[in-house]
Amino acid sequence: MAPEPEHAVRAAAIAWHIRLKSERTDDWDAFMDWLSQDPAHSDAYDAVALADAELDPVLAEWTPPPIAANDEGEERSWYRRRTVLGGLGAVAATVLVGLVAGPALLRTDRFEIATRPGEHRLVELNGRDRIALNGSTRLILDKSNPRFASLRQGEATFTIVHDPKRPFTLELGDDRVQDVGTIFNVVRTADGQTVEVAEGAVVYNPQREAIAVAAGQSLTDRAGEPRVVMTRKDPSSIGSWRRGRLVYDGTPLSDVGSDLSRNLGVSVTVAPSIAGQPFSGTIQIGPDQAGTLNRLGEVLGLTVSRRDKGWTIGPRDRAVR
Repeated sequence: MAPEPEHAVRAAAIAWHIRLKSERTDDWDAFMDWLSQDPAHSDAYDAVALADAELDPVLAEWTPPPIAANDEGEERSWYRRRTVLGGLGAVAATVLVGLVAGPALLRTDRFEIATRPGEHRLVELNGRDRIALNGSTRLILDKSNPRFASLRQGEATFTIVHDPKRPFTLELGDDRVQDVGTIFNVVRTADGQTVEVAEGAVVYNPQREAIAVAAGQSLTDRAGEPRVVMTRKDPSSIGSWRRGRLVYDGTPLSDVGSDLSRNLGVSVTVAPSIAGQPFSGTIQIGPDQAGTLNRLGEVLGLTVSRRDKGWTIGPRDRAVR
């Protein structure tokens, strides 16, 4: 079968992006079928969504030129306003969501579930959806709306049954993740957040960028960065912390240290001089903290030392000649 022409794939991606931003949730199953037909579909859709997101700040600062007074002035002015507002619709919706979400946290039907460092907890919603919480995690749930959750910090794996009439929404500060029938893992820290999909798909910020993240894909949105980063990841390794395994492929050691802290239940810091060093491999988590960390240090040629109430990973001193 001959591959689709590039312009046809791009046109279809643009059409899907417009349909999803119009909140037509009944289209999601068909959208997922289209994504699964060819990896090029997912790549094209992500490119369209990111390009659209870059236009928002430009449109926000743009002032339409004055129109000369004539019989058609009022009609033309309305047309221009409608055009600009159409481009800013996603931004306006985001502002409204932000204004509503803050006071809503004060409602008495919302409650928090928190785990201690090293503690794992499983939460069931309506007897069908499940959320597995890793250590040092804070999650907000709503008694009146089981299709909502807010991850304040930490890591959690979500196993969600898709309901096109009531999609599950995960709140990440000002950002949103909406499921399309899926299993996905989310890590949220002060530096940003990462969304990884093991099965199905999610839509990141459906009211703004509307970026589709399919199975085997990872989206990282770091604080202060203008763009998100999309990478591919083995679906079987996503959420593997639940099975006592941490799997990495070029991950900065600073992130590895944060993961170890959540899973071991003790602070693990990485020296600034090696914090950006990439690590690829698998760490088997066990009850022996010292053994786990010392093995990692031996593999990487680094020092592991006990400091106060935690551990520090640093570079080895060079031998003096």
